[in-house]
Formats: sequence, structure tokens, C-alpha cells
Amino acid sequence: DASINPGKSGGPLVDSSGRLVGINTAIISPTGSNLGIGFAVPVNLARNVMTSIIDKGKVVRGYLGVGISEMQSENQKVQAIADASNFKGENGILVFQVQAGSPALNVLQLADVITELNGQKLKNLTEFRTKIAAMAPGTTVKLTVWRDEKYQQVDVTLGTQPEGQMAAITGKPDRQQPQQQQQMGTLGLSVATPTAADLTAAGLAGDVQGAIVKQVRPGSLAFLMGFKPGELITRIGSTKVTNADEAKAAFAKANLDNGLRMDLISKEGQRLVMVPKKADR
Repeated sequence: DASINPGKSGGPLVDSSGRLVGINTAIISPTGSNLGIGFAVPVNLARNVMTSIIDKGKVVRGYLGVGISEMQSENQKVQAIADASNFKGENGILVFQVQAGSPALNVLQLADVITELNGQKLKNLTEFRTKIAAMAPGTTVKLTVWRDEKYQQVDVTLGTQPEGQMAAITGKPDRQQPQQQQQMGTLGLSVATPTAADLTAAGLAGDVQGAIVKQVRPGSLAFLMGFKPGELITRIGSTKVTNADEAKAAFAKANLDNGLRMDLISKEGQRLVMVPKKADR
């Protein structure tokens, strides 16, 4: 019941024995008056930050390199991915993006559902993020994931959070060599089998395979879903694709009215896009 008044933010929150339990942060004040409800940062979290600053001169946190969400999301795109995972458990953390060059690359996959960290069941997204952040870079963690309709265990060695954000891909077209482009008219995309110049311009490794997005029609479904020139499509529905012809064939077999999963790779990493069902557009 310790009050937090102006000037006390950042001060200590102690229990009746004088032990520090938190750092005062803010109060609920919809009218400007104190309602007696305050918030504090847990002292163990504050201690980790303090120790890191003293030892290293900055805050260093464990880094996994994934985009994650609760299984129930207000974001329709993320919720569509969650539904496609067919996860039947109670609590899980959905992986909807894997960043390029991250510790999670080639270990975690799009639409994985993380259910345990080092053998401990996860309650929610906040708990998972907090535990990963509190670990030192170089720590190897064991994750239990739901993948391909079954539980699997994978080991990931945490890295260090990158200093800056990666730039977006501009996807400049290759003007040196004309390419035969395949049209996905209903979606509003044109794709081609990538040349070495395409992959270099997109910041991708020379050995990756797929169909590279060459054009996105403004106002199209692909435009609204955030597709960008320079992204590499590697999967359409349940079919992995290695070139433009395979992408066109897989797209032709799919029923877009029922929704469609598409996996993409870019300089920023891997991401999964769920084209919504026609009734949800």
C-alpha cells in the first residue's frame, strides 16, 4: 500500500521488513488524483539491468531473433498463422518470423509453437521474453516446439541483440538480363526464377532457391498483404518451390478463396504470410 507520488518514481519499494522488492514506476491516475494503485519494476529485473551496466557498460540481453506472438492475436495475419499450426495445447508461443543471421535461423521454423523453455512449461509471451532476455549471450537453451503435428525438442544458443535495425529491401530489378516472369494475377504478383544478380541485390545467399517477387500491383491483395519486390517465395500452400515455374504451378493448384500459406525469405529474415480466406477479406 506504499503510495507513489510525484518525485517518487524510480524510488525504492520496500516491504514491512525494509527489504527492497521493486523500483517504483507509475500510478493509475485517470483523473489526475492518486487512486492508490501503483506499479513497480520487480527488483530482480532491475538487478539484472544494474549488473549488466556495471560489468559491461550497457544492458546486454539474450537474443533469439524471432517474431513471436500469443496464440490468440488481434492481428488477423498472425492469427491466421496460429490457426494454420493446428496447435491443440493450452499455452504456446507462436513463431511468425525468423530473422536473418539470428541464432534461431535454421533451428526454429515459421509456424512453430514454443511450449517449454528448458523443460519448464510456458505460461505466456511476457514470461518467455523475460526469461530469454535475462540469460547471457552464449547460453544454450532447450525449447520444446509443436511442429508438423507433433512435439519436438531443439537447442538454440542465444546471441547478442544487434545494435541497429536492418534496412528494408528495395528489390531493384535486374536490367542486365531479361527474365521470363510468371503472373499470379489473382494475387497481384509477378515472379521470376532469380538470377545471381537478383539474389545479390536482395542481400540473399547465392544458394537459396525460390521464386523472386519482381512486381507487386498497387492496390492488389499482395500489396495489401505487404509483399515487396526482392522477397523470395519458398513455399506456397504445402508445396516447396525452387523456381518461378513451380511457384506458378503451386499457385494454380491452390484455392485462394480458402486462404493460402506462403513462406518468404528476404534480407530481413524469414516470414510466413497467410492470405486470408475470401470471407475474411
